[in-house]
Amino acid sequence: MVAVLVYATRAIGPVLMAGVDPTPRLRRFLDTLAASVIAAIVATALIEAGLREIAAAAATVLVMVLSRSAVWAMMAGTAIAALWTNIGM
Repeated sequence: MVAVLVYATRAIGPVLMAGVDPTPRLRRFLDTLAASVIAAIVATALIEAGLREIAAAAATVLVMVLSRSAVWAMMAGTAIAALWTNIGM
């Protein structure tokens, strides 16, 4: 049942938008929607997180801003979390 509902929510979007000619404003909104959802998930997780997760997220943001590479940013965040765990803080 859940699989059917998930599929339905994914399938209905293209069906509803098939007859719509998106304006530039709507196009910008849809293009940034995925990033907004990810940011909301991360922000919610950080509210309940400890120092390790906050440090890893900060390192991820810093590396992303400096390098503009999502891969390097994810590797930096993962490395900080792993080091923090292995050091035993």
